[in-house]
Amino acid sequence: LRRCPGLTSMSLCDCTLLTEASVISVIAMLPKLYSINLWGCTNISPAAVQLLIRHGQALQGIGLCYCSQVTDAALANLGSLTCLKSLQFESCVRLTDKALDGCGGGSLTSINVRKCSKLTAKAISAVLERSPAVQSLNVSHCNLDSSSVLEVVKHCGMLQVLDLGGLPGLPDAALSAVLERPLAATLTTLKLD
Repeated sequence: LRRCPGLTSMSLCDCTLLTEASVISVIAMLPKLYSINLWGCTNISPAAVQLLIRHGQALQGIGLCYCSQVTDAALANLGSLTCLKSLQFESCVRLTDKALDGCGGGSLTSINVRKCSKLTAKAISAVLERSPAVQSLNVSHCNLDSSSVLEVVKHCGMLQVLDLGGLPGLPDAALSAVLERPLAATLTTLKLD
């Protein structure tokens, strides 16, 4: 890594043996790193994620999908990443509303909380309210009902991609209400499967 000081993006998907020391090395050796994808790094510890956030202030994208050890405490300082554009937390099953406290901002454009069943519409809405530039939102297979979906999308004025797949009992009336909102003008992709 020392030979690649200009590296700006790194994908370490399914590196199940990744340790805190590895994360520290990556951050220390790659000062220009703006995107890191740790999808499927099932053994990455909350402490390693905390270090990543603390020392990766230039990060614009974080992919922690399927990182089953990630907790609310690991993301406690997520709001300090002011350049953040993309949050990818799919199947981080331990996350609750507390994980999203203070998260979001003007630069956030993509949120994926698919299968984060402990997150509520209130927390997702709060992030969206602080993040008016969100263009892609995946809340599929979350624990949201029709009124929750309406609560979430009312904050999405620039949304282009919306994934509502796997939401039990999403009736036609709720779908119609979503499509009648101002976001219908910007929406290019709607997923319901």
